[in-house]
Amino acid sequence: MKFMKLTDNHTHTYYSTDSQAPVRAQIEAAIAAGLSGITFTDHLDPEFPLDDSMFMFDIDAYFKELLPLKEEYKEQIQVLIGAEIGMRPNQKELLPKLAASHPFDVVIGSIHVVDGYDPYYPEYWRDYGTKKGLERFFEVTRECVRMYDFFDTLGHIDYIFRYMPKEGPQMHPIDFIPLIDDILTELIRKGKALEVNTAGWKYGMPYPHPCPEILKRYCALGGKRLTLGSDGHKPEHLAYDFSRIPAYLKNCGFTAYSRYVGRKEEEITIL
Repeated sequence: MKFMKLTDNHTHTYYSTDSQAPVRAQIEAAIAAGLSGITFTDHLDPEFPLDDSMFMFDIDAYFKELLPLKEEYKEQIQVLIGAEIGMRPNQKELLPKLAASHPFDVVIGSIHVVDGYDPYYPEYWRDYGTKKGLERFFEVTRECVRMYDFFDTLGHIDYIFRYMPKEGPQMHPIDFIPLIDDILTELIRKGKALEVNTAGWKYGMPYPHPCPEILKRYCALGGKRLTLGSDGHKPEHLAYDFSRIPAYLKNCGFTAYSRYVGRKEEEITIL
């Protein structure tokens, strides 16, 4: 293990449908934040239910823009090129091919669609209700983690709690520990990482993703691999609350996190 400054390994630009941030602006924000590295992980979520073209982009154009910037900024910050691929059980052939189509440094596997619904929207909760909506999210996550090997780290495992209806029962990730244990155990068995995503704090939640109970459980089960990202869609969100991360990780039993370069893990000590 070696010590390095923190790197932001989950960021977005205008290649993602939900961001308008120029690539250069994100790099400059990362430098200003004192980061040693930034990984771009724009959204690839094929056949998105609202619009097939949402959350997809021209990957060749992506590399064509990013590779010269990687060279231009190499004396100031390490620029890495990844992707966040939305996982669904019905894309067994498509998603691995997408992940292997270009020389990404890291692939984040995330769940953004459940049974044809985006849980961001109220229709999901109207049709499932709070308890079943949350339970179904973790069931689909478990199915995808068991099914797929193309990803390096599982993104924002409990982010769905941001969108839980304010009316009705208020639940916590610990209410779903048996399902979550299955997910964590599978990640550990496959040698995959679990992402620590500070967007939870950005959205006003009392914890990042995952909550401390999940992170401590991951540690207790033998999990060692963590990736770190802000999920920043704007320059001002780069490295969001990263100053809180070392203490948070140590409180949950971790002294290091991982990043990926050329799909190979590098372990970085938190001091």
